Amino acid sequence: PAKALEAGADTARMSAAAAAALKRVEPLLTLARQGPELEAAFADFLRLEASGWKGGEGKASAINLHPHLLGFYRALKDRFSPTRNCLISLLQLDGVTIAAQFCLQSAGTLYILKMAYDEAWHAEAPGGQLLYKLLEYCCSEPEIHQLNLVTGPAWARGRWNPESQPVWETYMFRPRLRGLWGLAMRRCKQRFGKGS
Repeated sequence: PAKALEAGADTARMSAAAAAALKRVEPLLTLARQGPELEAAFADFLRLEASGWKGGEGKASAINLHPHLLGFYRALKDRFSPTRNCLISLLQLDGVTIAAQFCLQSAGTLYILKMAYDEAWHAEAPGGQLLYKLLEYCCSEPEIHQLNLVTGPAWARGRWNPESQPVWETYMFRPRLRGLWGLAMRRCKQRFGKGS
């Protein structure tokens, strides 16, 4: 196994539990950008994401449970991988994936679109460990100038204190009857103040 990270000045922003976890286990960071490695990492990511509270036993929001969502992520992977701009990072312990991230890279920024971890390893903070290792990787890569968590998750604010930036919401409607109906309803809600 890889050497464990030492908790020190670099982990000052992490919670005490995550920093202590870095000393207890020796995870290995695996990065996949193309070919069979990316396909295997994608399958591993999907399996892990569906294994926890997002799976069929929980909120049923896992990507694998929704064909249109699975198609969307598969299309992102297929579109960005030929230029090595799709990255799936895996945190592995003794060959078993305990955390994963689905990322896209564009214009010097690596965007983490989705994260997943094995809830059996919750006490070791595998998501935090993976994020730490990914930050180290980003610092060593000259083409990556920024790591973006995209959703601004609440858990990251206390542990990592990321810079927050305003985001735009964009709605797109297909030029068909159903899409035009959606656009009309959206405009009515905006005009008459019944939500957004």
